[in-house]
Amino acid sequence: MARSNKKQIKKQKIIFIANIQAHHEIFNQDIICKLAENNFDVVVVAKKEKKTIFDGRDKIKFINWNIDRGNKNIIKEFASLIDLAKIIQREKPDIIHNFTIKANIYGSITGRLFSGAKIYNTVTGLGYVYTDNKLSSLLLRLIIKPLWLFALNFSQLIMFMNKTDLETMGKFIFLPRKVVIPGHGIDTKEFSRAKVNKRYLDNIIADNPEIRKSIVITTVGRLIRHKGIYEFIEAARNILSKYPGLLFVIVGLTDSLNPSRISKTEISKINNERILFLYNRDDVREILSLSDIFVLASYREGAPQVIIEAMSMGLPIITTDVAGCNERVINGYNGFLVRHKDSKGIILAIEKLLQTPKLAKRMGHNSRKLVMKKYQRQMLTNKIVKFYE
Repeated sequence: MARSNKKQIKKQKIIFIANIQAHHEIFNQDIICKLAENNFDVVVVAKKEKKTIFDGRDKIKFINWNIDRGNKNIIKEFASLIDLAKIIQREKPDIIHNFTIKANIYGSITGRLFSGAKIYNTVTGLGYVYTDNKLSSLLLRLIIKPLWLFALNFSQLIMFMNKTDLETMGKFIFLPRKVVIPGHGIDTKEFSRAKVNKRYLDNIIADNPEIRKSIVITTVGRLIRHKGIYEFIEAARNILSKYPGLLFVIVGLTDSLNPSRISKTEISKINNERILFLYNRDDVREILSLSDIFVLASYREGAPQVIIEAMSMGLPIITTDVAGCNERVINGYNGFLVRHKDSKGIILAIEKLLQTPKLAKRMGHNSRKLVMKKYQRQMLTNKIVKFYE
């Protein structure tokens, strides 16, 4: 039998690193699966908290990383660094791609020291150390910023989620190629009125019957100060005296690791039957389908997925004129941009939409149109995958 002269092409191995499992499942899932289909061996590294969606997938391996997102203990952090170094040495990747701040730092340093892999980083946002002005956060910023920039300079490629973050950090990053990717997009078929789950919808209405009889204004985000929750509540309290038929809905989990968290004790003091806390939910799409206006009063974002979700559901958007948010809303086209920490601006924008329902409907239509044009997940996945070829 004649031997084949064709050389067998070695499959490339890529490691995706983040400090939490959910990041890969929510944002990277399509990219990971697409690369596996394209004959890559893919290793997914994060702190494993439960069974993952990658378990049992061909050419995808999940490895637990001993890391705690909010930990500040130096000894434990050094142990996490060593654990990641061992994973990288054992797996011998061709490409390492890091997501989230700790992974950017630890993955870049260990990747440089213990492998000859190409290093890619995605800056998913600048975190609370850039938005919080408490003394503890300012001191943390003095430590993290130079270390983060030092680590990012080991990259061959850095993906930023918005232009502002690129401008803020890019001037300190010299050799790596820098690009802006507007998030990971959304499945516009899944986030559509046609796909709303009736059972979820009926459960929401049964538990909160007033939602059917009200004009619903919703915000979604972790229950932390920097998501603008206080400004949203202040706007709600003030505008309800003039428009009693409104219902303000707050969806989000309490982030116990974040120093700007809003505790359940504080929430219990907000005594207003027209301000509804729904906490962490699996039925955000259905809640958005019951909403009339979406608000995100955040102080800074990387690529806020919740805005894209609300846009895909055809809602007019009120958000702050800050990094991440202001690249997704065209002021006057699919919503309004207001100053951050400005509850009066939120009130004026809500009133404008309440007083001109045709404008609200047109903006909602434009939101969906904009998502279809710029933020479809398959389109952005294909764009990102080309960087690995």
